[in-house]
Amino acid sequence: MTYPDAVSAILHQHGWNLGWGGLTTVLCAPWVWRGDARAIFLAALVGGMLDAGYFLFLDLGGYVHFVPGTIMTSVSASAIGLSVYGHFATDDRRPLMRDAYLPRRSRGPRRARRARRPEQAPRGR
Repeated sequence: MTYPDAVSAILHQHGWNLGWGGLTTVLCAPWVWRGDARAIFLAALVGGMLDAGYFLFLDLGGYVHFVPGTIMTSVSASAIGLSVYGHFATDDRRPLMRDAYLPRRSRGPRRARRARRPEQAPRGR
């Protein structure tokens, strides 16, 4: 069976959309772990909108089975909800293991020590 060229183009477009959306959420993951509100919002927006399209057009359309289709939609929605809740529910806003997996941000090159004033010269010489 052969398909028209338009079907191939549409499938490539869907693959592209899932690719950049997935890459965006994966790249946001370390900052989501650190509790950065911008990363939580970006990952939730991109991942949530991709999953909302899946839910609206495939789940509600009746084209997929409950397992794994609807289960994965539920897992994605739970992750978004728990990330937002975890960020806004804590006063501390620091994750438990902030420095366990990611290096601290660099503050730029270290500054050279200031030259000592003559009155601060080392003693004993």
